[in-house]
Amino acid sequence: MTLSSDARALLDLARELDGPLELADTPAEAERVTTVLQRAALDELGERGLWNLLFAAGELSRRVDVYRAHAMFLGATSLVDRAAVEAPPGSFSAVTLEMCFDFFFARGSHPLVSLRASEVVEALGRLLGHAARPARRAAIHGLGHLIEHGRGQPWADVAVAKLDTLSDADAELVRYAAEAKSGMLR
Repeated sequence: MTLSSDARALLDLARELDGPLELADTPAEAERVTTVLQRAALDELGERGLWNLLFAAGELSRRVDVYRAHAMFLGATSLVDRAAVEAPPGSFSAVTLEMCFDFFFARGSHPLVSLRASEVVEALGRLLGHAARPARRAAIHGLGHLIEHGRGQPWADVAVAKLDTLSDADAELVRYAAEAKSGMLR
């Protein structure tokens, strides 16, 4: 997909930096991140760019309005959906995709948890049915953090029910889902 020159500049910066992207807490910056998440291919991002962009999206999503935070989350979900089939098993890219939702929800108190949790659970639930293992593992990880921070909430019960639907021949994924349901991710 074609990126605007502004989005391309962000992509290039993400690929070149050795450390995290420092982004302004502005609607324009959030929209630029969302555009790259929605449109960039895994080979365009590279390993460093993928990590930097997902980390920046998770951080920035905590500091902007809930609508832009939700758009960034959906952009990250879209990137995981597209890129998981391209990431070689066990590669840095695959592991980064698996950790994607950690950047959003590991620390709790994310605005999406209190204001859009049901929508987040539904989006992660859709990734559970993905053909690629990194996407399923990313979904399990994200649902686990939501369960951890939402005990007693109706949407947390829905997250547990989504994990209960995981029927996978991959015993490690089934064990990981059990950890996620308990709220004890490793």
